[in-house]
Amino acid sequence: IPDWQEEYIRRARLSIMGNQGNSLVYTVLFMTSAGWQSRSITTPGAEGVALHSTSDEYEAALRLGSVDWRVAVEAQIVLLTNAVRSGSQDALAILESLPTDLVLTRIYGKKIILDRDRIQFSSEDLEKATLSDLRALGLFSLFMEDVRITIDAWTRLPLTESDPVVECLLGYAYLALNEGELAYPRLLSAYRAYPESGTIALYLADAAIRCGDIPPAEYYLGVAERLGNRDVNFGYERVLML
Repeated sequence: IPDWQEEYIRRARLSIMGNQGNSLVYTVLFMTSAGWQSRSITTPGAEGVALHSTSDEYEAALRLGSVDWRVAVEAQIVLLTNAVRSGSQDALAILESLPTDLVLTRIYGKKIILDRDRIQFSSEDLEKATLSDLRALGLFSLFMEDVRITIDAWTRLPLTESDPVVECLLGYAYLALNEGELAYPRLLSAYRAYPESGTIALYLADAAIRCGDIPPAEYYLGVAERLGNRDVNFGYERVLML
């Protein structure tokens, strides 16, 4: 049973950290840098399907017994995201079922559900938040295409222990902001935890190139090619040209 549970968790997380997560980070940061602002909460059809599949993987893992708190909250955030994006009447109930210490995440979610709009938090608000709240807020805001909140929340998390989901997605964000030296260690940590991800290997190669670390970049690009990565942003072809 533990082996199956771990497999479900890995598949769910690979979905979040794979093309879905990378595409979302890059698209939103590219558009906002051009002055675009989202006027509504929407989702592309393919992403919606991917999130439902991710939710199924998490639910299967939870049925096999208790899991780490991070995994449990990830599952709830994915479920909440599906409800919000589909306009389900269950969204508010799912939000209220979140742990009570996720104060900012609850405030953020309530604003989205009731007003279909986002909310900004001050530095003081974020500094007072619990680590679990910052982690949940970062993931939920990412799914809501609010990457700036994601970065603000996740950069306040300490690096005392490995957290591949956070490190991977924050690494993507740093790459999109052309901060290769900040992305490189994050993506390297994520790759060590999930070496079966062609997407992580690909963007690790990208970060290595931007830092002038060419032999490792060639190695990780080869890994991405072997794993069959074909990312929606034509990432492989771009990194190969670099």
